[in-house]
Amino acid sequence: MASDGISGGFGTRIFFLSNSGMDAKSSQILKGSGYATINVKGAHYSSQGNLWQKIFGGSDKVSLSTQVNYVAGANTTSCSSIEEVRQIEVGHPYYFDSGRSIALKLPTDCDQIGMNITISAIKNDNLSGALNILNSGELQGTMQLAPPALSSALAIAGIVKKLLTNTDPQDSLQGPYAGKLSTAASADPIRDFCLAQGTLILIYRESQDDTSLDDLDSTKLSADGDGLKYDGNQVQNTYVMFQVSFDELRGEDPGASWSTTFTDAETSLLAVQGAATDADKQKVWAAAFATYQQGVKLLLADPSYTIDEKRGLSASHLVSLKKAYVDNGGTPPPHPAADLVSFGPPSLAPDNVEEVAKRYWEKVERGNFSLPGGRQHPGK
Repeated sequence: MASDGISGGFGTRIFFLSNSGMDAKSSQILKGSGYATINVKGAHYSSQGNLWQKIFGGSDKVSLSTQVNYVAGANTTSCSSIEEVRQIEVGHPYYFDSGRSIALKLPTDCDQIGMNITISAIKNDNLSGALNILNSGELQGTMQLAPPALSSALAIAGIVKKLLTNTDPQDSLQGPYAGKLSTAASADPIRDFCLAQGTLILIYRESQDDTSLDDLDSTKLSADGDGLKYDGNQVQNTYVMFQVSFDELRGEDPGASWSTTFTDAETSLLAVQGAATDADKQKVWAAAFATYQQGVKLLLADPSYTIDEKRGLSASHLVSLKKAYVDNGGTPPPHPAADLVSFGPPSLAPDNVEEVAKRYWEKVERGNFSLPGGRQHPGK
């Protein structure tokens, strides 16, 4: 279902195509509900040329660059990339390469995941060296909040900013979209610039006199692969399409330090089998539980997970730990009390640990995830 166009800035109109079976309202992504991935679905440049180019011929050097802004309170993290730079003959439409992720599973525990795309005509002719670098693919970063990936993306962003400044881009066509996140549903998410799963379309006016977008019927827009059609015909204006997708879970990363720490805690309970007394068994439990608590601390510090999934992972591993203790012969109640562990704010009542773990496993099954090491859900 299509949503009517809104103004995205001078010369730009924004339209939205929801996924099959959804409308714009049900497509809204709520704050803290999961993870957003953003791809450049397609981009088209309409090279009409100025008066002299139309008479004598010529070409435009054009760059397509993207920026993702992750806004959480007073902190903003930005990642910029140069997707492509090409010399385009006047009068010949050009379709940029598409499909690349510019943001990968960003947690929605924030206020905005904004996106901006810029198509610039580069007037500086001294570009031979710079263009080779721009087109090398080394300046295409994907925003992820895992520290190594984020560090690399930010380093690329700094180089991109310097190169675009030095190459003197002009006639930029800007396409910003705020991507707001809130816990409350909006009556019209696209009008309110909320983040939503589906295809976000930014169409540019070709000139101040271009009125072709004024009466555009959004219901006649359709995405044809990486191209855009209106009433069955290819759209001639310059446009960009973002594909925003949503995942409820990221899933456990078995290579993360917190995951291996949880595994170490469970594995250490094998020692219960050789314990001679109940007191010895409880000592083994206490050591395993302390290791588990270290895993929780590491998980809570991982910026690439939502607090909701951190709580689900922590609870499910605690249930697994208690089951492993009993399976290995630990008959007395674990000591210290196993449920007295912080899963981060808001506080979680001890009685709710089993329920939180159960809900998380249900989400894992819905998302068709597998547990590391071939582990089964406790209770199965």
